[in-house]
Amino acid sequence: MKKAYRKLAMKWHPDKNPNSKKDAEAKFKTFSEAHDVCIPECSRLLHFCFMLMRFRFRIMYLFRLNCDFDFLLD
Repeated sequence: MKKAYRKLAMKWHPDKNPNSKKDAEAKFKTFSEAHDVCIPECSRLLHFCFMLMRFRFRIMYLFRLNCDFDFLLD
């Protein structure tokens, strides 16, 4: 995603398009706004997946130790 954003940003940067500077500026702003919105969402999703993985590994570890799972019912 970062690679695609950079590619489009380089293509539509206003300094790279002196002939159609207004169109390039509008498209560049659109890409930048979409990138600013999407990156925190991806980051949050990645964090959630990491936390879920950690929880699963902890449960697997407790099964290996043959621990009681009464603390989960509290």
